[in-house]
Amino acid sequence: MGQKIHPYGVRIGINKNWVSRWFVKGSAADFIMEDVKIRNTVNKSLGRSQVSKIEIEKASNQIVITIYTARPGLVIGQKGVTIDALREDIGAAIGKEVKINVAEIKQPFLDAPIVAEMVAVQLEKKMPFRGVCKRMVKNIMSEGAKGAKIMVSGRLGGNEIARKEWFKDGSVPLQSLAKNISYGFSKAFTKYGVIGVKTWIHIKDLDVRPVLKTGEVVPVADESADASAAPVDNEDKE
Repeated sequence: MGQKIHPYGVRIGINKNWVSRWFVKGSAADFIMEDVKIRNTVNKSLGRSQVSKIEIEKASNQIVITIYTARPGLVIGQKGVTIDALREDIGAAIGKEVKINVAEIKQPFLDAPIVAEMVAVQLEKKMPFRGVCKRMVKNIMSEGAKGAKIMVSGRLGGNEIARKEWFKDGSVPLQSLAKNISYGFSKAFTKYGVIGVKTWIHIKDLDVRPVLKTGEVVPVADESADASAAPVDNEDKE
């Protein structure tokens, strides 16, 4: 079988950045457990709020959490009630004060985690999975994506035997690291069992070529030298 790797992790340093940014001398176990507790608390408190990703940045004396969502009003709540309660829950979980920022995603159909959650929510409402996935792929392509792919797996349609089905349009080159691929995963909890939803979206490619400094000399291969070193004898060919 082919070896699977997360499309986000393999592109870190190319066109993706770390979602947790901090530095510690010695053992990093405590900091890693803090990240796990923060993410679990946010996911449990917000639920289906179309949260794309959670970025954590730790400085010497503070922790800054940035929540990317397509529904910032739902995350903040009326007069900031929801965000204040979330801040208190995270502080109680890790024993430190945190600062929470909320960033709005303008194009949710180009964000794979949000699309996967949309599909899962509709499957939980007993909507036909083929219609849901085909309509979602169409919406993604209409937003300007270069390609989209959705996979659903489980007891689709209530069948006794679990299976997988794919819905694809456009180009989704997963093996090209320079391509900007958004990946998302979600679960739909139905009366027949859990249905997994995976989405891949090929967004507009980023320019990841190295930028040359002004005045930098770039060595160029001498083609004339190679040609003189290996002359072609036309008479022998004839």
